[in-house]
Amino acid sequence: MKKRNIITVFSALACLALLPIAQAAPAPETPDPASTCAFCTADGTNALANASAGGGTANSAFGWWALFTNADASFNTAVGAGALLSNNGSPNTAVGAAALLFNTTGSENTALGVAALENNVDGSENNAVGSFALSANVSGSFNNAHGRDALLNSTGDQNNAMGDDAMFFNTTGSFNTAVGDDALDNNVDGNSNVAIGDEAGTGLGPSVNNCIAIGAPGAGPFASF
Repeated sequence: MKKRNIITVFSALACLALLPIAQAAPAPETPDPASTCAFCTADGTNALANASAGGGTANSAFGWWALFTNADASFNTAVGAGALLSNNGSPNTAVGAAALLFNTTGSENTALGVAALENNVDGSENNAVGSFALSANVSGSFNNAHGRDALLNSTGDQNNAMGDDAMFFNTTGSFNTAVGDDALDNNVDGNSNVAIGDEAGTGLGPSVNNCIAIGAPGAGPFASF
């Protein structure tokens, strides 16, 4: 049974709240850290609190601990509690509580949704749209996940999943394309598969490679290439 990790997300945020504050947040009446970060805007407890003098440029942080660790990275946007909290990469966009929470040096990532790309550390050029999309990714790059829980458990590279729960159980599988709710749902470490249609490819085993599935389950034989 698929379960989203909403309790884990807020438990992590609660633990972070207990950490010592390395630097005071900007004064509430003057939230923009103009003296330490050119063209930057911050609003929220500890948002952009560690921006270094002469460091990053054009960062925007809105929310509790948003972009907290960011010192000299530039062109990042974080909206939501804990969004891009650990970041020092450029440029990234995170909208949603805990979106890109643990990103450190990853660059050119976009996460829209609660805990989207939450565990990404140094993966780059990923796009996650939907709550928990690509949540488990750590170093995987060039992935696109659009839909709730799409590629939730994935750590592979160059996967494209469009649809709620698309490629939900994928872990290390790479170069896969899934279009439709639950498409390629059961793939774990298979590579270079294509599934188009709701639940397409769900009959494939967890480690099958180079297969095409078009239509709902049972619509016809799988093709291989």
